[in-house]
Amino acid sequence: MTKKIDVSVCVAIYNSDPLQLFMTLASIIRQKQVSFEVIVADDGSVSDMSEQIRAFFKAEGFEDYKILRSEKNNGTVINYLRAAVSSSGKYIKCISAGDLFYSETSLSELMRYMERNSLDACFTDAVYYNSRGLPEVSVDPQIVWVHRKRYLYLQKLCYLIVCDRACGAAWLVRREEFLRYMRLFVNKVRFCEDSIYCLMIMDEKRVGYFPKASIYYHYGDGISTAKNAVWIKKLREDDNAFNMIQLKMCEGRSFFEKRFKFFLKYFNANKKLMMFVFPEVLPLWILQKTRRRKNVKSASFAFLEECRSTAEKFML
Repeated sequence: MTKKIDVSVCVAIYNSDPLQLFMTLASIIRQKQVSFEVIVADDGSVSDMSEQIRAFFKAEGFEDYKILRSEKNNGTVINYLRAAVSSSGKYIKCISAGDLFYSETSLSELMRYMERNSLDACFTDAVYYNSRGLPEVSVDPQIVWVHRKRYLYLQKLCYLIVCDRACGAAWLVRREEFLRYMRLFVNKVRFCEDSIYCLMIMDEKRVGYFPKASIYYHYGDGISTAKNAVWIKKLREDDNAFNMIQLKMCEGRSFFEKRFKFFLKYFNANKKLMMFVFPEVLPLWILQKTRRRKNVKSASFAFLEECRSTAEKFML
């Protein structure tokens, strides 16, 4: 009899730091009260770490995993899509090397919240930390009550216009929805896989917010936070490609869509000009800029340190 899998945890790696990778894997295999599989998707790294990954899982007594390796680098979108296609879980959890679950029950709590509320996708708080293990920035997004209450129009304003968004590692999404939206990105968007949640909100899918930290997000070295000139250019290209996808999907059926289509077409989603088209976002924009929901210095790093210890012992 085939084992039922609740969540497929897809771990994207590309020339990843071994310590960060094994910390991430340690946090995953410690998850309790939920059935899951781990799919490690290597997007053409110079060094093949497959044997080390197998050895780590064997040492930890974990068997429900797959390792996928590409011969060339295709980008984050293709890498995650390849992992999701080979998955068998009801939900997809995307995570990168260096990002960890916040506790051993983070995944089960988030999944049960989605089940209770019949959600298609849901994000949580994320505690940002740098390579030294210290918090650097406050959690995002700032305006979360619109997502918890599921005020559809305000969700669109906050996420699409104000760009008050959650990091990709903070999301859990139904597999069929993930596959549907990710396939729209193939040969168009290469790296910004978490932009699919903008499309889901635009389509009024059941997107919610779980008011609890579930992720340690490694900040400062990744694609979106390294502030590297080359990556800034690549991400700008992704943004332009994504705007074209939104423009094509935006049929102008509602007053919001008519204005959003105009916004994308003539202003190229320029945030500085958003209030000319959407003046009602002014109070939301002010709230985003002035409010900080939580001081991350109060966050616990106990589980992260436990996973770091496991990774370091394995690498000795």
